[in-house]
Amino acid sequence: MTPAMIEVLIVVAAATGDATAARPSGVAVVVTRRTGLSPEEGLAIAETLSRRLASAGVLVAFGPREANARLGGHGISDTASCDGEPACALNVAVLLGTPLVVAVEIGALRKSAAIHVEVRESATGALVGEQDIVTGRGGAEPIVVPELPELGAKVRQRLESLASAKVAKKQPADAPVKQEVVVTGPTESAAVRRSAVSAAPGQRRATPATWVAGGVAVAAGGTAIAFAILAGSQRAPVALGATPDGRPFVPVTEDRARQLAADANGSYTASAVATGACAVASGLAAWLYLSSGPGAP
Repeated sequence: MTPAMIEVLIVVAAATGDATAARPSGVAVVVTRRTGLSPEEGLAIAETLSRRLASAGVLVAFGPREANARLGGHGISDTASCDGEPACALNVAVLLGTPLVVAVEIGALRKSAAIHVEVRESATGALVGEQDIVTGRGGAEPIVVPELPELGAKVRQRLESLASAKVAKKQPADAPVKQEVVVTGPTESAAVRRSAVSAAPGQRRATPATWVAGGVAVAAGGTAIAFAILAGSQRAPVALGATPDGRPFVPVTEDRARQLAADANGSYTASAVATGACAVASGLAAWLYLSSGPGAP
């Protein structure tokens, strides 16, 4: 099976929903190239590498044998067909669902063996770490694989970093902090308490400018009412009366009536101006309140 065929299987698995649903948090160890060795010998070496990583504190989600068994359900019988191509190893990791993939390339010739270990992020292809191992091969004796403390530390740290980023994504943003000043007594100093208080969704708070505009609106409204009452009282003396025989008459002199009418008209004009000022101030207060935004101080 070629790397291109493995890529096709990735597309088919994604389209049919056969890709791994639950994403393991560890690494997958797979053999991506094998030269001069039988499949069983390659798996044995990769299994030893897997144990070395585990002893260095790395969480191994899939060892090479388990990875092959899982991938067999997708029609991939041997990951060594990737022929060492990183893109193919990443595609295999997508099928397994692990955040990191450990690609193992093994080559043996006579009494020597070379192992190349490469660890990459499945999502980005970023190289986490790599190590080359050259060891002897003595007849029926298995190839010796040394401990991998440095590579294991790099892989462990990257797994922890990815896990932290995943948790941070799920957590809500920190609640806004509200500062309150509380005076506990006439002789005691004010103590500042800080408490995390989230503003209610959509809540708005009036700004000082809003309060000033509202106060002006109330004052203008009160002034308008006062002038309207005054105008009514000024007009009262010039209202037409009637004699007992039904004839209309004005109870004040003509000059006095003219003066009272002028005063009443002036009061009505002042009342109208105050009413307009009240409307303008009310509109300004409403605009300031709505434009202050939720949670404004």
